[in-house]
Amino acid sequence: MSQRLEGRIAAVTGGGRGIGFGTALRLAREGAVVIILEQDKGLMEQAVADLKAEGLSAHGFAVDISDAPAVDATFKTIAQTIGPPAILANVAGICPFAAVEAIGADEWHRVVAVNLTGTLLCCQAVIPHMKRAGFGRIVNTASGVFRDGTLGAPHYVATKGGVIGLTRALATELGAFGITCNAVSPGPIATEATASLMNDGSGMTELMKNLLAKQAIKRIGQPSDVAAAMAFLASDDAGFITGQTVEVNGGFVYG
Repeated sequence: MSQRLEGRIAAVTGGGRGIGFGTALRLAREGAVVIILEQDKGLMEQAVADLKAEGLSAHGFAVDISDAPAVDATFKTIAQTIGPPAILANVAGICPFAAVEAIGADEWHRVVAVNLTGTLLCCQAVIPHMKRAGFGRIVNTASGVFRDGTLGAPHYVATKGGVIGLTRALATELGAFGITCNAVSPGPIATEATASLMNDGSGMTELMKNLLAKQAIKRIGQPSDVAAAMAFLASDDAGFITGQTVEVNGGFVYG
């Protein structure tokens, strides 16, 4: 595998499992010094151990990205002890399911706090360092649900639309400083969080069969598929790409 990210420090939120871990693994294999940010300390420690077992460079911090003082303190510690991140991959997110009339204020605010505000807070923490360096790569995680308004998660859909808007706004504001900001929009991806939606114990669910019928590539996506796009957008190869949302969905046809 190429070492196009060699020596660069990359922070990955939600890096303990799923797409986040897949992204951390890919960035580390391409030479980055990876910092895994994860609310669950146990997941964080296991992910760091897994990367180190491959001989990769990895560190970890347990942090709730919706907690502004905690995010600020964590990134200050990272800058002082490891170095300022040149790459930020915002992957952390939550997706509770509920009909719109059943969503309470607390649940709404929590989804917004993690998926949208947390993304902003982490961006704010790294941007000053990136500006000083005259270089930065921010890659956010959107979702195909923004295109089709997936049933049963209106708060999640709203936040992913917000992430796309935020990505475009940051790209416009930061381009003059050598910083790019893009988003990756995954389709159905096999992770721990989606396992029950894809397989009900007796085989592939009808939901998954229907989704695959709309894909040009007839297989379920893997975290490594998304991670490959993340790594590209984090590299010098994507230096003239900003404000874009790259859909990693097997050619999924919406509508």
